[in-house]
Amino acid sequence: DDRLRATKKRRRFSGLEARKVATPPVRRPRSFPLDRAKKSRVFFLKIKKMWSSLFGSTSDAKIVFSNRASIWILGVSYRTKKPTNDIAMRLGDKRLREYIVKDKANRNRRCGEDIFSRVWLTYREAFPPLPKTNVDTDAGWGCMLRTTQMMMCQGLIHHYLGRGWKLERGKTPSPRYLMILRWFLDYDSPECPYSVHNLMSHASCVDKKAGQWFGPQAACVVMSRAHDKHLKSHITAGLPLVHMETDGTIYLKKILQLISEREIVTSKPKSRKSSDKSSKIAKGQGSNTINDKRTKEGASVPVEKSSSLPLSVGSTSARKEVLNKKTFRPPLTTDAKSKVERKVPEWERIIHSVEGRWRPIIILIPVRLGVDNINPSYYEGLRECLRLPQSLGFVGGKPKSSLYFLGFQDNRLIHLDPHTIHRSIVLGKSFKTATFHCRKLNTIEFTQLDPSLAIGFYCREKDDFIDFWRSAERLSQEKYPPFRSAISPPTYKDLDFDVDADIRSPGGKSAGSERTGIDDGFVLL
Repeated sequence: DDRLRATKKRRRFSGLEARKVATPPVRRPRSFPLDRAKKSRVFFLKIKKMWSSLFGSTSDAKIVFSNRASIWILGVSYRTKKPTNDIAMRLGDKRLREYIVKDKANRNRRCGEDIFSRVWLTYREAFPPLPKTNVDTDAGWGCMLRTTQMMMCQGLIHHYLGRGWKLERGKTPSPRYLMILRWFLDYDSPECPYSVHNLMSHASCVDKKAGQWFGPQAACVVMSRAHDKHLKSHITAGLPLVHMETDGTIYLKKILQLISEREIVTSKPKSRKSSDKSSKIAKGQGSNTINDKRTKEGASVPVEKSSSLPLSVGSTSARKEVLNKKTFRPPLTTDAKSKVERKVPEWERIIHSVEGRWRPIIILIPVRLGVDNINPSYYEGLRECLRLPQSLGFVGGKPKSSLYFLGFQDNRLIHLDPHTIHRSIVLGKSFKTATFHCRKLNTIEFTQLDPSLAIGFYCREKDDFIDFWRSAERLSQEKYPPFRSAISPPTYKDLDFDVDADIRSPGGKSAGSERTGIDDGFVLL
C-alpha cells in the first residue's frame, strides 16, 4: 500500500512539473483597424514595389517619384495638383492627406509609363561582323552611336506614332512600332538603314574606325548621312527630313531651302523715296493711310494724329484739368483699332512665304558648352530645350560615356544608359521587345555633364516650326543660350583675301574637303 501511494504521488508530481514547464498558448491580441499613418506606410510600400517591378530595385525611381517637383519628359510636364482652399476645407485633414498621396501616385504612374515607353538601344554582341573587320560587338566604344540611335528613333516615333504614343503591356505592338525597331537592328542590310553597320559605312568622313569612340558631332554626321541614303532609296514612304548644323547656330534659310527644295529669297529693301514718304506719314505730314501692298509687307498702320496740349497751359492744376478732360488723345474707335496691326517679324514672313507641301524635319544641333566642364550658366537653357514640345532630348553625358537625356526634375537629369550588353536579334523573325525598354530609371546631376552635346528637335507642320523658331529666337536673346538662331549664314564677300587659298592641296582640292565635321565640337573662328 505504501509503495502504491508513493507511485501515485510521484506520478502526480511529474505531471505538475510538466504543466509548469510547458509554455502557455500564445493569445493573439484583438485586431484593430490600421490608423492613417500605417495605411500611408502600406501604400508607399506598394508604390515602392511597383517602382521595383517597373524600373528595378537599384534605380533612382524613389529619388524622382518621392519629390513633389514637376517632372519634364520630352516637352510633357508631370506635376502634382495643388488642392485649393475649398477642396482642403471640404475634405478635412485626413481625407486631404489621402487625396495628396493618390494624386502623387497617379502622377508617378503616368510618368513611369512614359519613360518606360521610350526606346532603349544598348550594346549588342554576336551580330554579323562589321564590313572589312572581325568586330562583332560594339561594347566599350559604340555608346555614342547608340544614344544617337535612340534620339533618331524617338524622332521617327514622333513622326509615325505621335508624341502621345505609349507601349501597352500585354498587347500586341503596332506594326509601325515594330517597323521602326527593325530599322535599328544590327545588320548590313537596306532593311536596317540605321544599324551600326550602315553607320560605320560613313565613318570614314569623320576619320573614325570600328573600336574608336565617337563624339556627338561625328555621330550626328554619320546618322544624317545614313538617313539621306535611306531617303534616296525610296524603300519607305513618308520619311521626315534630317538637318544638322555644325557651328551651334541654326539658319532659317538653310532649313526652308531643304524643306521647299528651292532657294529662299528675302524681300528687297524699300527704296529711299518710299522710306521718306513713310517717315513723313509717321510724323503726320501728308496722308494718314497706307496702301494694301505695304500693309501686307508688315508695315504697321499709324494711328491718327492726336491734338497736343495747348502751349498756354503752364500751371500744374491747369494741366490736370486738361488731362481730366482727355482733350490730348481721343479714344480709339473699333475701326481705328482694327487698322493697328501687329508688326510681323522678318523670320515669320519668310516662313509664311514658303508655298507648297510642308515636309516634317528632324533638326540635330551639336554644341559645346564649355571647355573641360559644362558652364553652369547653360543649365537653364538645357531645361528650356527639354520643355519645348518639339524636343527629342539630347545626347552627351560623362567623358567617354554617352547617355541619352530625355527629361529632368529640379537639378537632376533623367536619362537612358546604353552600357548594357544584349544578344543580337535575328533579322527576319518575330522578336520580343523586352530588351528595347529599360526597367531602370537613372538620373545624374547637371554638374556631371560633359560639355560636348547634341540637341534634337522634331517639327511636323508649319505652325509647329513657327512655334519652335519663336522659342529659338527667345533662347537666342538670353545671355548664355545653348544654341543660337539666325536668318541666313554670314557671307565673307567683303574680305580682301581668299580664305581657302592657304589650305588647298597641290591638286587644287581643299585639304579637308573629304571630311565632314569636327569630332571634339570646337569651332574655328
